[in-house]
Amino acid sequence: MIAYKHGIIKEEIGYYNFLMGWTYGASFIRRYNEFGPYASALKGFEVAAPYLSLKMRYLVTDNPDIFLKALKFYISREYPVAVTLNAAVLRDGLGRFDHGELLVGYDLSGFYYYETGRVDRFVEGGKGIKVDNQTLFDAVEDYNQKYFPWKFALIIFEEEKDKEKDIGKIWIRNGKSLIGGKNRISSSGSLAIREFSDNFTKALLHTEEEFIEATYYTRSDNAEFLKRCFPVDKDIEQVSDLLKKAGEYYQQAYEKYKQGLYCDKKDLDIIKSLLYKGSYLEEEAGRIFIKKAKKCGIAMN
Repeated sequence: MIAYKHGIIKEEIGYYNFLMGWTYGASFIRRYNEFGPYASALKGFEVAAPYLSLKMRYLVTDNPDIFLKALKFYISREYPVAVTLNAAVLRDGLGRFDHGELLVGYDLSGFYYYETGRVDRFVEGGKGIKVDNQTLFDAVEDYNQKYFPWKFALIIFEEEKDKEKDIGKIWIRNGKSLIGGKNRISSSGSLAIREFSDNFTKALLHTEEEFIEATYYTRSDNAEFLKRCFPVDKDIEQVSDLLKKAGEYYQQAYEKYKQGLYCDKKDLDIIKSLLYKGSYLEEEAGRIFIKKAKKCGIAMN
């Protein structure tokens, strides 16, 4: 939606996912037993922006009045303003759903935002969904205080003259993201999927069902995009096949989960095995990405 605002209208969602690396990774936060089938959106914004002739600016504060003024200042100048928040506060006030929304307007009592998830839709000039000031602030503060030393943050994008074209950096970053890593707090990439598998029943208490579902359709979508965008590239064709197969394993695991079969140890072991199989395919795909970047530099138009 931000790209569209800046006149970039021809690209599909897979293009942005690829540049951001958004669907080329996963995370598992050990302390909370939380799983997500995505890489970091914040870092993804920063990485992708130069390929769109944009620059990301990330602004933070602990003062709600300054935050309010900043939101109104940028929206009044027709900047779409992205905020990360606990979307559960906006929806029903129960639990948590770490998410991002795009603020596009305001009045005396609150703001209007575009929902960035759930339903795929295109509404030209839509006013957005109304949220009052306090609810928005509570949702933003709840998210930021969980992960960062500040209470409020907003993201805007400014236009840049130069455009990054070397996607060797994207191959490497997405490759590393698919492979993943581990620290004392969390794991990422294929390692996150395996850790999620090892803690499946505990993690179900802290992981949204739509995140489990997304493990398969995001990988399948990535596979289809890569095959369309790089149709004569044998390395990418191999990556596409690996991600498609990983998605099939994840879909089988999700279907068993939906049937409630994870309560039985035998079926739970099958679910874990399916997740492991998919994760190893993602790891292999990541290694191919990295080898490709080392073999040659490739530019995008």
